[in-house]
Amino acid sequence: MEKVNIDHHRIGHLLTTHHQILRDVLKVSTPKIDTMLDVALGAGGLGGKINVSGGGGCIFAYAPENFEEVAQAIERVGGKSYIIQSDDGTRID
Repeated sequence: MEKVNIDHHRIGHLLTTHHQILRDVLKVSTPKIDTMLDVALGAGGLGGKINVSGGGGCIFAYAPENFEEVAQAIERVGGKSYIIQSDDGTRID
């Protein structure tokens, strides 16, 4: 089943909401992570959250359209950015 109309803004909102829970309730975020997420959103990212177990300075920023600007904003505040794209994954043709 293929979804034709992806709601990128909803995905971004859900990621950011999850990060807020991780930050405010579970206390696993850091000032560096919050800064990187703030600048990613300010540069046009639609959402983002801490990755892995927290505390290590790793985030995921969701920017399906302006990913280069978001990556540059993260790097300007001391982060290292990698632009990735999703793939269909393993399949047998």
